Amino acid sequence: LLTLHAIRRPWLYLVVALLVGLGAASKYTAVLVVPAIVLFTAYYFFVIRFSLPPEHRPPLPWLWWIAAVILSPLAFLAVDLAIWPHPVSLLIHSFTFEWNHSTNGHLTFLAGSDVLHVPHWAILYIIFVKMSAFVTIPAAGFALYAVIQLVRFHISRGKSVSANEATTLSFLFIWLVSMLGMFSLLNIVVG
Repeated sequence: LLTLHAIRRPWLYLVVALLVGLGAASKYTAVLVVPAIVLFTAYYFFVIRFSLPPEHRPPLPWLWWIAAVILSPLAFLAVDLAIWPHPVSLLIHSFTFEWNHSTNGHLTFLAGSDVLHVPHWAILYIIFVKMSAFVTIPAAGFALYAVIQLVRFHISRGKSVSANEATTLSFLFIWLVSMLGMFSLLNIVVG
């Protein structure tokens, strides 16, 4: 959520970077959130920002972005104590383990059967069977609403939908779709 506020307060990119580094040290798959952060930031600064009057356009925070790109891996390395003795080899080993664990899986009990690896259809099963319709249906409805509003924003050049509303909708839509994409890439059942 801080990424949404960082467009007006660029120092928050450092907090976002710190949290990403800490999250990645906690569970390496947390790095899968980075594409959503980058995509929203790029969409705002290189698309939505140009619909604002020139006097209301925030400047590109290049230095904050560079600092965030440096801070995130430093935060990761600072708190991932397990890789300190031999950082390069142990980091490669850790990533290899996570990759193999994700691709090869582990014994899983799902939908009344036990399998060595979660089937690819499991994400659909989890969304439509294990998750409540009270979550899935509104999320799908919001995604459709957000796309329609964003198309209206771009067609009318900010006259029918305000830039602030487009910013909020794009953030929420990108976050929702990215998280769904992130969890669908995981071939293991989490939780």
